[in-house]
Amino acid sequence: MSSSLLLIDDDSVLLDYLGQVFETREFEVVSESTLKAGLARVSERPFDVVVAGWDVAGGYDATFYRRAVERRPELRNQFIFLAAERPERLDEVVEGKAAWADHWDVETLIRVAEAAGRRAREQASLDSDQLDWIAEDRPTMLLVEDGALELMAMVRVLGDFGFDVTPADCGNAAIARLADSSYHVILSDWYMDDGSGAELYAWLVDNRPDMAERIVFMSGASPKDFNECAPGRALVPKGQDSPHLVQMLMRVARGK
Repeated sequence: MSSSLLLIDDDSVLLDYLGQVFETREFEVVSESTLKAGLARVSERPFDVVVAGWDVAGGYDATFYRRAVERRPELRNQFIFLAAERPERLDEVVEGKAAWADHWDVETLIRVAEAAGRRAREQASLDSDQLDWIAEDRPTMLLVEDGALELMAMVRVLGDFGFDVTPADCGNAAIARLADSSYHVILSDWYMDDGSGAELYAWLVDNRPDMAERIVFMSGASPKDFNECAPGRALVPKGQDSPHLVQMLMRVARGK
């Protein structure tokens, strides 16, 4: 199945070349030479992937990306920015949610774009019954993450998927909330300084066994002590906000 791709760059030679390359790889390509025209395209129709020059017309700022994802939240992870080297402001602008690639490293660019296209198709394949339920019931989530930027980004992304997200910036803050509140699902980091995932889970088992059954953990590494400290619980790679994670969280929230 082909993926739809919006390609934006003010270098006409590069625009034509990359357009042809993507078309040979069976992308459905729409090309524009300005960010304003690109934003109009995003407003008109959905795309699976957006590939945009970082400094189109010599003056790229955060406005284009933010306006595009306001119109199409699903594009948050589907942007690829073109630059000769990693832009200094990239993480500030996209909060770790978009990729970049060298203009002329075509094989890498294609590989990243194909991965983005697959994510878009996975997103589109979310079970309609699940989507109807989450849209109508707005399940509650306690999100536990001690990285301020990561917490802010995940609140936004998971909120876009339909969860009513309550943030907690450490395990002990989560324990304080859980002392008198319940949630459909808890998503927690494993490694945290002020109350780790292991400590949070131990507290749940002793004090809120009902909530202990509703927690999913995330980690950037594979904790050696995880199976011992939280046997039978799910552990997902940190930073994964793909449809697979959303489906898992939906299943836990629904008690399935």
